[in-house]
Amino acid sequence: MRLSQDISGFTDQMVTDCALGSASIFFYDDNVGEGQLSYLYHVGVSEEAQHRYDDGRVFKSDPFTRQLLARSHASGAHFVHWGDAVLDRFVARPYTSFLDHYAVDVVGASTRRLAPGLCLIIGAHRKGRRIGSADVPEPLLEQRLHSLSNMVVDHFLSDLIDSSDGRVALRTTMGGTGDGAAPCVAGLSPREEQLAALLCRGLQNKTIAFEMDLSENTVENYLRRLYRKLGVRNRAGLVFRMTQRLH
Repeated sequence: MRLSQDISGFTDQMVTDCALGSASIFFYDDNVGEGQLSYLYHVGVSEEAQHRYDDGRVFKSDPFTRQLLARSHASGAHFVHWGDAVLDRFVARPYTSFLDHYAVDVVGASTRRLAPGLCLIIGAHRKGRRIGSADVPEPLLEQRLHSLSNMVVDHFLSDLIDSSDGRVALRTTMGGTGDGAAPCVAGLSPREEQLAALLCRGLQNKTIAFEMDLSENTVENYLRRLYRKLGVRNRAGLVFRMTQRLH
């Protein structure tokens, strides 16, 4: 995914307004081999720390990612505080050693599952090692992280659709491949394929209802069934899954 100026600018402003020392945005894909990390943007994180977190496989023991993957139901962005009970059984020595070595004081993270095994994590860290979190306006931080997560997902969708694989996925859901063939995506009805195509174009439910000559309630029912069949919980997951099904 390409980094946009609005994402970097919003992150920089969040760090300033929320009195943070650093922040990190990255994707983790558990579907690739032993797991794959993809950085999007950092503020105040040294290259050495980035390298160790990735090449040292520290991300495999990150409790924020591990708790998210372990949850049977996870949709939308969730802010998890460092020290929350939900993290307790996932905290591992490689991760805490990494924090100690680089003096990282974690406030918390926005966690979001985009598709099965694919996570978006936005971590927020204090300046230095301070006791307590009074120095960080956490309600404001949580609000900013939620907005930032939505912004990243919007760009993720846009980039995926603009990519060659994304365009192939879009053509497939629309019933054409450019060579006259019109293969169906396995398990989807023609109506569901049409809905998937409109979703991939970024249309909202009201517009989809008009395009398909359906009520918004019927569109929502189709949407729930489509998400269930593809094993996803949001639009980003749908486009990602449609791309995966071609390979």
